[in-house]
Amino acid sequence: MVRALMGLPTPLPEGSFQHLHWKVSVDVATRRLHATATYTVLQTPSSTDEGCLALAVEGLSIESVAVNDDATEFKVIEMSPTNDQLHSTLAIAVPKQVVAPYRYVHLFLDEHDVYPGSVSSVAVTYHLAKPSLACHWLDSSWLITQSYPSYAPSLLPVPPQLCMKFTYTAQVTTSALATVLMSASLTGIIQIILHCRSIVE
Repeated sequence: MVRALMGLPTPLPEGSFQHLHWKVSVDVATRRLHATATYTVLQTPSSTDEGCLALAVEGLSIESVAVNDDATEFKVIEMSPTNDQLHSTLAIAVPKQVVAPYRYVHLFLDEHDVYPGSVSSVAVTYHLAKPSLACHWLDSSWLITQSYPSYAPSLLPVPPQLCMKFTYTAQVTTSALATVLMSASLTGIIQIILHCRSIVE
């Protein structure tokens, strides 16, 4: 699968990302985040031998990637001004056997087409141990995160296309002396604001 990771992957079409489950552990004492972002993907790209999936990342230390619970190869392609990248790219090798026909529904046309793809789970485990555009540690053990489109890749791996919309759930674990607040709509389009505040100040 190494060949699939040599260049920038082709972006997936709108609607491919269905859901995100973000599981994060916030260590207030060391100011470190350890997380797993698990996406439900409706389509995976394919080639003759293998496919490749792209996620935007910035400053994240990627530990492992799994597709349908099986470990897979990955490569971080650093941002380059020569290819108009706003962020680095996490290229994920997708085994050919996970690609199967599925039914794709046009949003504005009363018709159904079959495209190559499948419902797959893609889980990225990583940690973040330094401040970033989206993650700010303040005095008295405050952590504030902001997920503007251009900031989000420095908090968690995200689709590189701004048109992607999907639901999400989150599980946050932190110190018993901390309070966790999240701001989100009931429909859950990705926009996460997380505050962790130590009770003892």
